[in-house]
Amino acid sequence: MNRFTLISIISIILALTYSLPAAEVDKAAEKPTWTLKLDEMKLPDAKAAGKIHGKDFVPDHAILQNGVLTLRQAGDLFPDLGIDVMNWIKREESPEGKVVRVAADDTKGIPFVRYVWRKVSKKDLPQIQDVAKGYAMILQMGQRKDGKLTGQIYLCFPDESQSFVAGSFVVEEKK
Repeated sequence: MNRFTLISIISIILALTYSLPAAEVDKAAEKPTWTLKLDEMKLPDAKAAGKIHGKDFVPDHAILQNGVLTLRQAGDLFPDLGIDVMNWIKREESPEGKVVRVAADDTKGIPFVRYVWRKVSKKDLPQIQDVAKGYAMILQMGQRKDGKLTGQIYLCFPDESQSFVAGSFVVEEKK
């Protein structure tokens, strides 16, 4: 066996040993990232996750109360990290099947959004950033099934740290 053949065999073995399965490559390619381009946003089937001010954001609660959708992570009275989407439905309007698309250059008739984060520790009061325009969002609510309302979101804020959240959630509805 010559040297070239041996190197080729070793290269093939290493490639087979260390390559990702095709399904994992596809998942990595589909992983949501920050973008303000609405046409690049694809609602992922995975649980909602993202980053707020550079901190990993994986909401453990999705609450719909008085027309405000809140996704929040940990915390007690105040979340450690969170987002609110306001004015996307009227109080008496059903959220079922509702789809809201907001391009970064839209300015009229769009929901008001905010994100919340704590700078350092749980002892710190949360920082709140209200955003009236310049963000991009797709919010799609499902139909109620077995008493649960599901939804999907892809929301990117126009901040330097490229805060965003994308994925699915199950809503706790409060009166």
